Amino acid sequence: MSRITELLDLKGIEYRDTGGDILIRCLNPDHEDAHPSLRVDPDSGVFHCLSCGFGRGIPSIFHYFNEEQYRTSPRLLRVRRMISDLRTEGRSLEIPESAMIFDQDFRGIKAETFKKYFAFQQTEDWEGRVVFPITDAVGRNLFFLGRNMDSSAPPKYMIRPKKVSPPIFPVRYNTPALILVEGIFDMLNLEDKGCHNVSCCFGTHQFSLDNIADKFMPFQIAGTTHVVIILDNDKSGNEAAKKLAKLIRDKTRIIPIIGNFLLPEDKDPGDLDAEEVDQLIRNVEILIAEHVKI
Repeated sequence: MSRITELLDLKGIEYRDTGGDILIRCLNPDHEDAHPSLRVDPDSGVFHCLSCGFGRGIPSIFHYFNEEQYRTSPRLLRVRRMISDLRTEGRSLEIPESAMIFDQDFRGIKAETFKKYFAFQQTEDWEGRVVFPITDAVGRNLFFLGRNMDSSAPPKYMIRPKKVSPPIFPVRYNTPALILVEGIFDMLNLEDKGCHNVSCCFGTHQFSLDNIADKFMPFQIAGTTHVVIILDNDKSGNEAAKKLAKLIRDKTRIIPIIGNFLLPEDKDPGDLDAEEVDQLIRNVEILIAEHVKI
């Protein structure tokens, strides 16, 4: 029995040990948490609700319950120091003070959509690029992704820092059926034209048997039951979609559906116009309905 589960038992709180974080119903009295969405780190007690955000600013669940005897162990103090070090490192990923908000239309996507994702430009480090802070499930900046506004000038994309495993971005809440595309501009284009249940994965090469469950865990907790995979509708895209669908099916409770064939010929999600996006949304709804019947 860990110190966390001992505390939860003491408080009469039901929990589920996932083998990583411990899941409990949200402690926020204003959040009716039908599906447990508050995750507790089993060592440090740091907690956060993926649905409503409750827990930010509270050092640990031990502090929340004011249980002094649980929060004074040497091990916990070491963990706190590690967390503090990580948070200090994370501060280096703050958007630069000299950054300017990206406030123009680009590639058929309206300025408002770019602003929603805090896109910016900065001459010193990102000249000629539109830059996106890519965040994890709790809103921390993991890395910056900068796209060259001149598509013919290499490299098309720059990532800083480089050695970061990208999340599925952004996390969508209250989204039973998620549309998963590959690139960030695929996601932005669909959302800009009215598709609000779409996220991107920054390439299917990043997924493996070891990480697929963790990648989809925030969505699973947030209520996603189906994911419609829409990659390029060509030989390589279809093979990648099949491999990803198998990983999802084998390692998560989410049901994968391949939807590459829904794309118009010779187009990817980032190329679709408003009328084509509307048609794609309708076709996805039909595909999901047919799949659920099966």
